[in-house]
Amino acid sequence: MIRKSAIHLVNIIDENLELDRQQHDKVRFTLEVILTDISKILIILFISRIMGISRDLMIVLLFSFPLRINVGGFHMKKYFSCLIFSSIYLFTIFYLNTSLQVETPILVVVGIICGIIIFSIAPIVPRERVETTSMKIKQLKIRATILSIIYVTLFTIINNPYTRYGIWVIIIQTALLLIAKGVKTNEKKIIKQATTTTL
Repeated sequence: MIRKSAIHLVNIIDENLELDRQQHDKVRFTLEVILTDISKILIILFISRIMGISRDLMIVLLFSFPLRINVGGFHMKKYFSCLIFSSIYLFTIFYLNTSLQVETPILVVVGIICGIIIFSIAPIVPRERVETTSMKIKQLKIRATILSIIYVTLFTIINNPYTRYGIWVIIIQTALLLIAKGVKTNEKKIIKQATTTTL
């Protein structure tokens, strides 16, 4: 359904802008991501409202979304896989923040370390993403780093359960980023080995 809607929208855009095949695919991918994210958010917020934690999940989303679109990482190909992964991610952050009693200085230090890691390896961008030029990648890196600094600073100044969510978002996003980086590096090695063997 979402794929069909994205194709319909990109066809409308194509009529006005006359996109080439590559641009067509990239715009379709972007629209699919947007439509998927909107539907996922609505479903997750509906579930969280039933559970009585909709305010917390909304705050987690507010911290997560800006950082996520700048650091990149994993992108599930199937809708329900993506929905399940996003649900686990959001509810894990909620659980960590409400269940683990971690001292403030430790969280601040870990947040700073994660910010440095994000600056070092972000973003990890799928091939289909629009405008993945070196300049665009640099902009994503800078924005992700600035957001990390803002989250840590906000938590340091206003230390409460809600700003603490920002630190857990940085930590979990960094963990996912490191895993995605490892997977991508391994894929490159496999492709290189396969190419060498073929030659």
